[in-house]
Amino acid sequence: MKNSITKTANNFITSKYVVSIHILKVDKKGNRKNENLEYIFDEGELLEKRKSAIEKAQEIMHSYDNDESFSSPSEAHAKSFKNFKSYSIDIYLVIEDEGEQYDYHIYGDEEILYEALEAEAKFFKKEFEITKLIKIDDYEDEEVEVIEESLGFFLTYSL
Repeated sequence: MKNSITKTANNFITSKYVVSIHILKVDKKGNRKNENLEYIFDEGELLEKRKSAIEKAQEIMHSYDNDESFSSPSEAHAKSFKNFKSYSIDIYLVIEDEGEQYDYHIYGDEEILYEALEAEAKFFKKEFEITKLIKIDDYEDEEVEVIEESLGFFLTYSL
């Protein structure tokens, strides 16, 4: 679910945040097993949904990072990508507006991180007049405006 658009049936704006967890287990023979978990935050104000999604992602990261059964990328490489378990986390802002669904991949894909955070900020600014925005430079040293709150999470934990 990269930044994308799809058609839906309603004609009003709804929004939610989705935290998607991908777990990959590889046994000694190299057989792979994937597990996907999804947490949806669609209750309350949009900023509260955002905070809840970030808190859930941080909680999971903390838990998995302290679980010795999970391997870091370098540990998996050292094991020739066999007999390891790893995870990745993605966060999406999903907006449904006038029958169309927009998915903004705001965490988990470094290549579109700034683009998605900027789109998220524009949505907040337009729909909710949130004023806590900040201008930062993206990977190409171009200035983008993003939501200031929890910005450290997105920039510190980017993959």
